[in-house]
Amino acid sequence: MRTCRPSSRMMCGVRRSGMALAIVIVLIGIFAALCQTLTMLVAIQFRLAFQQTDQAQARRLAEAGLLRGQARLEREPDWTGETWTPALPGGGNGAVELVVTQSGDQSILRAMARFTTTAGRIHQSHQTLDVGMASAKGRNEGAQP
Repeated sequence: MRTCRPSSRMMCGVRRSGMALAIVIVLIGIFAALCQTLTMLVAIQFRLAFQQTDQAQARRLAEAGLLRGQARLEREPDWTGETWTPALPGGGNGAVELVVTQSGDQSILRAMARFTTTAGRIHQSHQTLDVGMASAKGRNEGAQP
């Protein structure tokens, strides 16, 4: 163990306390960097959660549009599509463009949903459904007396 000489005791104590101060400053810097990194990670995860929720809303809009279009095709086999703008309970604007194309005896129903959040972010989803015209016409004709 190293001891200080009587003439240099003051100098020896200053060196030790200076080293302790340097170590404390380095540790505070590391802790601050760690806190900043964790805060950024939480903010990114928070933003991703909102984006996933908004994208799921656009996907649900497209799926609802497919159900609406399928029901309409069963009632009206010659229906070619529409743009549907439902009222959304959570805010934001939504529009679903429904398009029906013919491919032989099949109808292809496409739903292109566009959801705009209250913050102005836009999310889109595209869904497609193949509907057999023979079965749709058969159900429609069978429903009438």
